[in-house]
Amino acid sequence: MRGYMMVMRLNRVRKKSSSTMQKSVISDEEVRSRGIGCKSPLVDAFVGTPQSELRCFLTGLMFVTRLPCPSWCDHHPGFLMRSMAWFPLLGFCVGVFCGCFYDAFCILWTPLISALLSCFFSNWLTGCFHEDGLGDSFDAFGGGWTKKQILDIMKDSRIGTYGSVSLILYLSAKVALIGDLGVSNWALFSCTGGGPALVGAHCVARATSAPLIYFNDYVIDQQDRKSNFYGFFANAKHILGPARVVFAVFSAEIVFFCLYGWVRAAQC
Repeated sequence: MRGYMMVMRLNRVRKKSSSTMQKSVISDEEVRSRGIGCKSPLVDAFVGTPQSELRCFLTGLMFVTRLPCPSWCDHHPGFLMRSMAWFPLLGFCVGVFCGCFYDAFCILWTPLISALLSCFFSNWLTGCFHEDGLGDSFDAFGGGWTKKQILDIMKDSRIGTYGSVSLILYLSAKVALIGDLGVSNWALFSCTGGGPALVGAHCVARATSAPLIYFNDYVIDQQDRKSNFYGFFANAKHILGPARVVFAVFSAEIVFFCLYGWVRAAQC
């Protein structure tokens, strides 16, 4: 019985991997025609030259949320790399947005229901950006046995069993934990409740982006139909720089310190 299940699982992986490119909603030609997502693709021009921090900030805002930005903003990998220094502060803004809804709903309903509604608005603001990546990761590492299979499944726009189950468990745990924290108590250095936790979590979680992309190599698959964009994105890694990594981590620590004090900030 176990051998039969293993054969069925292998067939399902092969079928999913082989049909990824053919059954995608958007054709390969259309994806490649979009280029790398920016008008001026010269990464080398960024090295040693000052750039608009406002555009860096807005590029990050456009990347992590679905809020509209000026037409002169695009997904230029240079600005996107430098915008990672602002990710913790952008996370702070997202957390405040979610925390305000949580506190407002707590006036009318229980913390558990408020947490559920707050998660709804959080997913709306971010466009389920992080949930999409989480589901793809669980599908890939759960269904793939080799590196190639993992990458093939991760590129599939469809969601599988592992991704579905992981998202159900993740959202259920998130709602339960936030609701369990109770009503918010906003006090400098000693906050409690669900609202401050949302602010701190959104801020600290996004602070990991800068050091991860700086200290690790970005995976490039030349056979991927998006290889032009992601390959160029990886080549822009050196634009981030150590100063921006330190700024990202330090800004997250400051926000967490203002919320919970030195002891918990040090633990973060």
